[in-house]
Amino acid sequence: MDKHRSMRSGGAIRAVLAAVLLAGTGVARAQDPASGPGDGNLVPEPFAVYGYARVTAGGYGFAVPPGTTAGADFRVRLKADWNPSGSLAFRLEAEYDAAYGGANEYARLGHYGIPTYLASVLAALGGPASSSGDLYPYEDLHGSLSIDHAYGRANFGPLDLAFGKMPLAWGTAYVFNPTSRTGPAGGLDPGSEETPGVLALAPSLALGGNSSVQAYLAFQERSLRGDSTLEEGSPDNLPFGVKVQAVIGTFDLSFSFLREVLWEETLAGTAAFRRRAWLGLDFAGALGPVGVYGEAVLGLPASVLSGTGPADFDAARDLEASGGIDWTVPGIRVEVRGEYHYRGSGPVRPEEYDPSVLLSGASSVLGRHYLFLYAARTFSDYWTASLAGLANAGDGSWVLLPRFIWDAKENLELEAGAVLPFGPGGSEFDGRRDLAAYGLGTVDLTAPTAFVSLKLSF
Repeated sequence: MDKHRSMRSGGAIRAVLAAVLLAGTGVARAQDPASGPGDGNLVPEPFAVYGYARVTAGGYGFAVPPGTTAGADFRVRLKADWNPSGSLAFRLEAEYDAAYGGANEYARLGHYGIPTYLASVLAALGGPASSSGDLYPYEDLHGSLSIDHAYGRANFGPLDLAFGKMPLAWGTAYVFNPTSRTGPAGGLDPGSEETPGVLALAPSLALGGNSSVQAYLAFQERSLRGDSTLEEGSPDNLPFGVKVQAVIGTFDLSFSFLREVLWEETLAGTAAFRRRAWLGLDFAGALGPVGVYGEAVLGLPASVLSGTGPADFDAARDLEASGGIDWTVPGIRVEVRGEYHYRGSGPVRPEEYDPSVLLSGASSVLGRHYLFLYAARTFSDYWTASLAGLANAGDGSWVLLPRFIWDAKENLELEAGAVLPFGPGGSEFDGRRDLAAYGLGTVDLTAPTAFVSLKLSF
């Protein structure tokens, strides 16, 4: 099962909350258009429209400067499937998202003077980066309407071809997905179960014997930035991936080779395309009643495919990996999950953390070693209580995520929860980072949050 998350500031908390939100939803791999021939992705009805509307409201506590503010987010996701014939399909997903106060990403970044793309462009035209709304009054920074997914799929016997703006979601882990490198790290907003769409071609070929070859050629780099230049069309800046997948016994096993392309912006004001080639491995299966999964990528030297990564090779530095287990405890029906994540390029010392990786989408966390734990119990088929936690094993900080869901009616879900970060001063989940070197002072990237939400599916 693929789990992805999306948030550029405070990315780690968003990543974990997204995993918790998805942990019990049963999102199928068939939602990935590149997940292989014959995977059931084609909807049997000639035409179907469905989706959901969700409103979330909460309180956010900022340590720098101290204070509490409210925030609200409203999201509508409309999905439609067309099947002109048994071998042709088209999918469209449109989304309207409106966020205010503490729930608004522009507001959070602007609170600390951290420039967003729009603000930085306007500043270059002669205005202060912190007043993007005033400088560009016709741009609504509260809400947006977008077409997130729009792609077709054609079947030619053992060959499937998907094309358009689609989710490309490789990997088997729940919280961190090292083999998924086509969208911002952590690629899913906590209020949504969706993976961002990427313009791409994605063929897949069934080889027989429960094996297949999957591939993609993308035309957007990983940050999915809004501005455009001719440089992004250079063959060196086109991401791609190839994966060989096979089912062996109770295990699904894949080997992959891919090129990641990222438009990397730093708080120092520099920006450039970064390219990196990776070798990947992922698996998922079961050992008796216990599910096991894992994935890893190994970065190759810069000489491979015109990369801009390190020129040498260091396995400890160039490795990213995630692995875990899931199990339902007999008798008490408690679902438990555990996952470990290793990010070789992450610093061990908190003073070496670089928040730029959160803003660029290169990573959703700052350190190197992470442990995720999760437990959930459903009562009377209508009430679900869960508790999750993510710990940075390097600096002793952690974040706790309690959650309670009530299925009030069929297709109507009420949720209450919190995001509670803890840690010593200077640690990742303490959240306070001194960015005086960038002219920003001290910022707080992990504000504690309490929220309630109401979701209507239709």
